Amino acid sequence: MTARPHTPEIENERLEGLSKIAPGDLTEDQLEFIFGVCKDSANADTQIKAAALLSHVYSEIADTNKDFAKRVHILYLKHLLKPNRDFGHPICNWLATTHLHGERLAGIPWESVGEISTAAEAFYDLTESGLSSEEINVRVRDLVKYAGIGFADQNRWEDLFRLISDVHVAENTMDSDFYKLKNTVLLYERRRVVRLRRIMINFVMGVLILVVLISPSLFMLFENGYRTAHGYQELSFFDALYWSIITAGTVGYGDIVPYTIAGRVLAMADSLLVIILLGVVAGIILSHLTPRNV
Repeated sequence: MTARPHTPEIENERLEGLSKIAPGDLTEDQLEFIFGVCKDSANADTQIKAAALLSHVYSEIADTNKDFAKRVHILYLKHLLKPNRDFGHPICNWLATTHLHGERLAGIPWESVGEISTAAEAFYDLTESGLSSEEINVRVRDLVKYAGIGFADQNRWEDLFRLISDVHVAENTMDSDFYKLKNTVLLYERRRVVRLRRIMINFVMGVLILVVLISPSLFMLFENGYRTAHGYQELSFFDALYWSIITAGTVGYGDIVPYTIAGRVLAMADSLLVIILLGVVAGIILSHLTPRNV
């Protein structure tokens, strides 16, 4: 494939020449050049000129070349809708109003919900092009619906949830497919909450087992040998349990203290772990255990 020159002057000169060729006579390399300028040109005016040329040849090529049509749709929705860009050019506006709707919005490889939000905002800007508010709302619905179906097919459930909850779709435009997609999101959210609640229950049980069983047993193991060798009274399990709970609660009365290095490390780990876990539990409870609305 011929390498595309990157200077705006050469790009403009070549675009001028290509605009004089009948759409059906454009070669694959020539079309590839136009796509390349649209996607990568550093000059905004040159980029719009290339986009306008694609729009101009679209009608005669798209019906017989579905791959070309899809590439144009992807180009307009993903690469021309950056900050401060819209469908403002008359020819670009024509393509957006006449072709970017329905199933033509399917198959766009969206990388983020933000890209879809930008595209939705661009559609809302088409009010001056002659489209009614209802027509624009339908386009936004289709945009969100087909993007959501793509996310679901890829198991991108968090992206799907954010899409349905963040990008507004008019209630009166929702069709059966959109309601099905929305119900899928609600089901995902319920399952997410149930799964997190189950994890939290297991988590709390693990902490309780640590504090009331594992930590006291280890404390007795570490400390009683030292206590016996130095004439101190051995710890009972109740003594060790009392120490574990007091230490975990960071109270530390000082009536039972570790003498060995291992016992002191256990005391530090016991208190630090419980403090950290309590903070984590509180954060999870606040941010995750309540179902989110869509």
